[in-house]
Amino acid sequence: MNLSQLNYFIAIARCGNLSAAARSLGISQQALSQYVLKIQGETELQLFDRKGNHLYLTEAGKVYYRYGKEILAVMERTRNTIQNLTCQPDHVLHIGVSSFSGVSLLARAMLDFFNRYPRTELIHHEGFTPSLLEMLRKGEIQFALATVDPADSSGIQEIPLTQNELVLMTPPFHGRAHQIKEFQKLPRVKLEEFRDEVFVMPTEKTAIYHQIMPCFEKAGFVPTVAYASANPIMQRELIRSGCGLGFFRYDPHSDLPQLRLEQPAYSNISIVALETHIFTEEEKYLIFLLYRQLTKTYGEFPVKGEITEIIKELSPMEVL
Repeated sequence: MNLSQLNYFIAIARCGNLSAAARSLGISQQALSQYVLKIQGETELQLFDRKGNHLYLTEAGKVYYRYGKEILAVMERTRNTIQNLTCQPDHVLHIGVSSFSGVSLLARAMLDFFNRYPRTELIHHEGFTPSLLEMLRKGEIQFALATVDPADSSGIQEIPLTQNELVLMTPPFHGRAHQIKEFQKLPRVKLEEFRDEVFVMPTEKTAIYHQIMPCFEKAGFVPTVAYASANPIMQRELIRSGCGLGFFRYDPHSDLPQLRLEQPAYSNISIVALETHIFTEEEKYLIFLLYRQLTKTYGEFPVKGEITEIIKELSPMEVL
């Protein structure tokens, strides 16, 4: 088969009829009809079933369609890689992320970003929220993925991507441990019940520290700290080994038991930029990819504001 004509097959499968596919390709319907006869003759397979004016993929056609898209994707990536060897990037995008969860989210979004914008260089800068805000104000980054305290938000625009409830994680062998995963069914507890426990805490330079300390104030005690770390991976492993309890955003994939507070606290993950910043097409697409990775990590959640417009604008393009 002529690989340059593989787009014909993909267009027919997507459009569902020859006339619409021919219009999208800019060729005659007659030429496209002859192509269908030719390709089915070459493969000796029935790739389409016709019902009225509509063409439906057969099981063989679905396989052909799936691998056809993969072939075209490989060809495109190969072409882009070769171009990038000899061409300077058209644009450089600097963004700020936290050193752990932010870096992980960005890494999972990068392949899709570079597939669409191969000529854009992406440079990430790691830090905690205060240093990321300082980078923004100095013009060193265009935007950041961060959790922002309202007291630090002067001159900053914020696009909330998530609002996650903070939960208390316990070691697997703790007396309040359980096997429940569904958020709505998690047991609710009063934090004061854990007055005599020890805690694995984030350090003061992290945003989540300042979100959970009011919970202790309401409960009427200062936590006994077994260990404090800014690294959430270390925190979880310490909890797993029995060093104490700790606070995290609710995680549907966690293997550690999670308890909801009767008086919960919440943590926003947001895109933050200077108030004067206008997001480019590339930046909006990266924000969309980060939002999509967040939903895969923490589950679906209601959104509002500017992120809803970005999702509406870009989601249909992702389907194609």
